[in-house]
Amino acid sequence: MVVQRYGADISGGAELHARHLAEHLARFADVRVLTTCARDYMTWKNDLPPGEERVGGIPVERFPVTHERSLPAGTAASPNGKASRRPTTKMV
Repeated sequence: MVVQRYGADISGGAELHARHLAEHLARFADVRVLTTCARDYMTWKNDLPPGEERVGGIPVERFPVTHERSLPAGTAASPNGKASRRPTTKMV
């Protein structure tokens, strides 16, 4: 299975669906996931190490992203790894 991001702490719609599908299929077939080292879909920064690991018993092979994305002005990654828009003026 190939999916853009994969992990127990990654909860995007397609990513979560892929994880549930991989875990379900693993009961009936050999399943292997190929994915990136990115956690954040806004920056595509390589946060996870490349190589092999197991997530929920599923073998996962991670490949580094070759071109990370620059965030637009006024956007910052939040502590949970998601990007958020910062107000450009002070709220009073």
